[in-house]
Amino acid sequence: MKKLTALIIFVLLLCSLPGSLSCAQPADAWDDFPPLDVPFTVEGYVWHDLNQNGLRDEGEPCVPGITVRLFTWDNKGGTGISGSSGYYSIKDIYADSYIVSFVDPNKNYTKASTHVGGVNTDLDSDCGAEIALNEDNSRVDIGLIKLFVLSGEVYEDLNKNGQRDEEEPPFAAEVKLDWGANTSINDDTK
Repeated sequence: MKKLTALIIFVLLLCSLPGSLSCAQPADAWDDFPPLDVPFTVEGYVWHDLNQNGLRDEGEPCVPGITVRLFTWDNKGGTGISGSSGYYSIKDIYADSYIVSFVDPNKNYTKASTHVGGVNTDLDSDCGAEIALNEDNSRVDIGLIKLFVLSGEVYEDLNKNGQRDEEEPPFAAEVKLDWGANTSINDDTK
């Protein structure tokens, strides 16, 4: 016991002398070790991009029931489902580059523009983009644009009243939709 006590006193004395061996760890002692790969949670919102600008603007409603999927090229990742507030979360994600996609069970939506202006912000849509995610960048939002169905009849309006009468025959024609710069089709267009 006396030998152990003497050894401890000797080491303490040696470390306290000026210019002697340092017992303290240098500030960068851990720099040679790789960082721990710690899982984190990715979260965000799914919303209806009413004005189709790729940004989440005030008053744009959230979309529930959408499956958000993150995956890497080697098929790692996870999924989450947006709730009534549009919020979703995906747990146990590791730092990597992920592709962002969504599944709409009712097939009512398509993706909005991604990273408008070339900048990734908390207010833009990330769907379809490859994103580097980590603990400091773990927000992924999904902007969606509602799909629509264009339907109707083409007929020869013999009496020029703007309505199809029973005696007016269908007209064989190809209908094309020209989506020009100032064109807008709303849900209430009948």
